[in-house]
Amino acid sequence: NGRAVPAQGGSGTLPVTTPFGCGWTYSTTTPWISIDTTRSGPNWNAVNFSFAANPGAPRTGTITAAGMKFTLTQAGQTASPAPVINSVQDAESAQTSIVPGAWAAIYGTNLANDTRQWNNDDFSMGTSLPTFLSGVTVTFGGKPAAVYYVSPTQISVQVPEGISGTVPVRVFNNGAASAPANASIVASAPSLFYYVAGGKIYAVATHTDYTLVGDPAVVGGGATKARPGEILTFYVNGL
Repeated sequence: NGRAVPAQGGSGTLPVTTPFGCGWTYSTTTPWISIDTTRSGPNWNAVNFSFAANPGAPRTGTITAAGMKFTLTQAGQTASPAPVINSVQDAESAQTSIVPGAWAAIYGTNLANDTRQWNNDDFSMGTSLPTFLSGVTVTFGGKPAAVYYVSPTQISVQVPEGISGTVPVRVFNNGAASAPANASIVASAPSLFYYVAGGKIYAVATHTDYTLVGDPAVVGGGATKARPGEILTFYVNGL
């Protein structure tokens, strides 16, 4: 098992599952990996660790927990041009006010060297959402955001909890850091998820059987119109 981690350093959690009452130990001999002994071990069902910034080439280190080895592969500093952030906004409404826990879109240049969304391999060490994707990390006020999608001109992230007011947003692309761009964090800014069909914008809604609400003559694909008195589910960002 293993995990890729960014060049600029950070922290993480390694979940450990063992039979009830089974004691286990943890250790590392990698000098750039530190284990938080106050929040690790059987009572926590996890090993919480941090890793130093990597000033050189990519490197690997290991953590041993419950008799198993877990590998951390850390990106190295590269000659990638520095990312440039043009805007940070709500992923659906394009509002510049965004909400902790909601999805946000970051637009700019040199944001990533790859184009992809997360996949199963990015969840190799537990169920926590990945904060590192193809060498890219994003921070809001210094807190890492879950990264769902990366491309050279757009990144889609989940805004971290525990922030408010105006916070600096930074993108790190394989060790190259952007200048901070300010984002306005508010308690709520609801926006409906939507789709475009026939040149018009429609709110995403589903029937109780989870099929799409829509005019089948326009949308196709098994969509059906809403009926009077029917209960529908709408999908909203920024609550």
